[in-house]
Amino acid sequence: MRIRTKTSFLIGGLLLVLAAILLVIAGSILFSTARANDHKVGRRWAERAHTALLNEITLLDRTTVDYASWDETYAFVQNRNPDFIRANFVDDTYAKNRFGFVTITDTNDAPVFLQAFDLEAGQVIPFPESLRNAMFSSPMLLQHDHPDGSLHGLLSTGDGLYLIASRPILTGHYEGPIRGSMIIGRPFNLPEVKRLAELTLFPVMMIDPSHPEVPREILAESGGTPNVLTRLQGPDMVVGYRLIRDVSGQPAGVLKVTANRDFHRQAIDSFLVFAVLLAVVVLVAMGISLTLLDRLLISRITCLHDLMQSMSDTRDFNGRLALAGHDELAQLGVAFNNLLNRMQEAISHRQVAETALTESERVFYTLLSNLHGTAYRCSSDPDWTMRFVSEGSRELTGHEPADLIGNPSVSFNRLIHPDDRAMANNNIQAAVQQQQPYQLRYRIRDKAGQEKWVFDQGRGIFAPDGTLLFLEGFLSDITRQSAIEAEHRKLENQILQGQKLESLGLLAGGIAHDFNNFLMVVLGNADLTLLELPSTSPARAAVLDIIHSARQAADLCRQLLAYSGKGKFLVQPLDLSRTVHEMVQMLAVSISKKVQISYQLDDHLPAVEADPSQVHQIIMNLIINASDAIGDRDGTIEVSTGHRFFNSRELDDGYPHSSGQAPGPYVYIQVTDSGCGMDPATMARIFDPFFTTKFTGRGLGLAAVLGIVRGHNGHIKINSRPGHGTTFHVLFPASAKPLATSTAISDPDPWTGHGTILVVDDEANVRIALERMLHRLGFSVCTAGDGLEAIRVFSKNTHAFVALVLDLTMPQMDGEETYRELLKIRPDIPVLIASGYDADEISMRFPTHCSIGFIQKPFTSESLKQALRRLLKNIP
Repeated sequence: MRIRTKTSFLIGGLLLVLAAILLVIAGSILFSTARANDHKVGRRWAERAHTALLNEITLLDRTTVDYASWDETYAFVQNRNPDFIRANFVDDTYAKNRFGFVTITDTNDAPVFLQAFDLEAGQVIPFPESLRNAMFSSPMLLQHDHPDGSLHGLLSTGDGLYLIASRPILTGHYEGPIRGSMIIGRPFNLPEVKRLAELTLFPVMMIDPSHPEVPREILAESGGTPNVLTRLQGPDMVVGYRLIRDVSGQPAGVLKVTANRDFHRQAIDSFLVFAVLLAVVVLVAMGISLTLLDRLLISRITCLHDLMQSMSDTRDFNGRLALAGHDELAQLGVAFNNLLNRMQEAISHRQVAETALTESERVFYTLLSNLHGTAYRCSSDPDWTMRFVSEGSRELTGHEPADLIGNPSVSFNRLIHPDDRAMANNNIQAAVQQQQPYQLRYRIRDKAGQEKWVFDQGRGIFAPDGTLLFLEGFLSDITRQSAIEAEHRKLENQILQGQKLESLGLLAGGIAHDFNNFLMVVLGNADLTLLELPSTSPARAAVLDIIHSARQAADLCRQLLAYSGKGKFLVQPLDLSRTVHEMVQMLAVSISKKVQISYQLDDHLPAVEADPSQVHQIIMNLIINASDAIGDRDGTIEVSTGHRFFNSRELDDGYPHSSGQAPGPYVYIQVTDSGCGMDPATMARIFDPFFTTKFTGRGLGLAAVLGIVRGHNGHIKINSRPGHGTTFHVLFPASAKPLATSTAISDPDPWTGHGTILVVDDEANVRIALERMLHRLGFSVCTAGDGLEAIRVFSKNTHAFVALVLDLTMPQMDGEETYRELLKIRPDIPVLIASGYDADEISMRFPTHCSIGFIQKPFTSESLKQALRRLLKNIP
């Protein structure tokens, strides 16, 4: 037998004997302690059950005190008033206070009130005879010698046990004389025991003292008799018994509680754990002993032999000797390890460097493949030939990385859009010369020729002597982002222009309304004057000029109302070149004498649907603006017209002030001047209302032009540079409708009317002019200055009026409200609405009705006659 085997048997036997002795001692201590603790638990739980029972009795006693020491109870014993019982001892009182019965006696121990209540059934029941006999046979329950007298506890009867409390009946101040006794209680039955178990949170039973299970020791002893006994029932349970005595001191019952023998179980578990741990310790000690022996002697020699043999066979020098201590074997191992360390050091450094390089390359390529874009390195030659591109080049450019690397035909420079190539080269070269990073945006063309926007971030790589070696950077695809930004800028510009035009429209609408009233007076009286003058009168020419000017001013008012949204352009098919021809003389006298104006007009234009007066204003404003830009110098203005198809890209990119019209055929007018031109800041604000660069300008001309163009679904753009003049391009959608032809003017109609017309207008001069017109047409006239006055006049003689002429905008009550009130008085009254707004605006505010008409201010007698004739054609 080898020495290693002999040593193992000897050490193992000694450790096993020691372990057996320790197990016997530990088991004795653990199980004796557990039994003692289990008995303590049983006694403690029995006492807790008893305490809970006492608490219930005490609570019952306190409630009894409250009822017994009460003035109303005190009075009831004397006067026996049944209202006291009906008011205070209802079912809810018993249920809420958990009263099983209530007894009130007088000083002669005679019952004054007896009542029992079934708590489970929730109703009054007959008073138990056994309870009555037990109470009235016990003088100590019925008689109290002192106001503080009290008796509470358990009462034994022939039918069971009762929780009971007895108190003397006193006044509310706890004063006598004592008028009797109040006894309150309830049965101590199974529900009460269950409730006791719920309060204590462990099983509780109440057993009769004569039950065989009750230990005789708890009943036999007297004097210092222990009230609590415990019994162990097997390895799992401990039972506690607590003797309960009644109010007479006799045994009334025994509370029984059961509990788990947790300490016994813990002792078993602890013993098992100790045994396992001891076994582990024995095994570990045995292993340690054998290991130490092996390590200190045998294994050290074996290890040295095996290591040297392995190195000799495999040429692997990674192994080391682990010989602890300071003896000769340890010193030999240290010397041998030092030799191996020197050999291994060089090998380890090389392996670490190779591993780090491999991991770095893996991380680098993984990151590049996950980025949306492409990393690049290109040479410093003129074409910037690619030396490296990441996998993202496939998605960005459509080229495989292998197709780009070292290929001058698809170099970095060739990928850049031709229009952006010079800009990109200049920016990158400027940054490289300063040895700074560069960031810029430009367009590229992919393999399929598709245009994309990229964001380029990069830097130059330089040699120690400052020579540029490479460009390295990253290209990100920002095509979608650029499109979103462009659309955002376009929407912002449209919103800004809309807000500016809205403010101009509000101002224009207010001016147009008031100006229409003035024109109504001028045009109406001039028309009447013309009708009164003989045909040979020299004044007719002057009156005709007044009428012509008033009509032109009325057209201007309609334009202003159209800007404000309260009117409508009078759209008709027209020839743009013919319109310019008609304005040649007017344009010639509107510009500086030093300016020469030339025309290149297309004589075969398709029609455009537009308001002629609006188009006149566009042309006039553009020509005057061009003349002002030239100033006092000699210069030229060129006006040209034409037509062609415009696609979406041309409209979106070239016309920032677009109305959003779809692509299609357009007719255009172009005005070019040789003036001073504009810088970008001026061009950005040129269409702003009230913005002007002229000392005498009002800043409304070009704002009006933009409003008219947008109102006709057109487009406008500006090309200008300081010192190089300005060109305005205006587009109108081409129309397939034929051009309008002139119609013959019919002779005046000799129609006249009769009856009285009520004229309602807040302007006195307008009322006077209308009165004169209506008198000439054969009508009698009654006037009112506002809606309230009109209602008063109309109400006095409702059927005297054949019609009403009603203004819309008036103080106090406007025309719309006045119209509704007049219809309530007479629903069939014909009404002629006279307003500066157009018919479409009026139709949205008034119902379509055969007895309502419209005439737009200002108007002539002939227009008024035709409107009244249409309104009154069905009236005899």
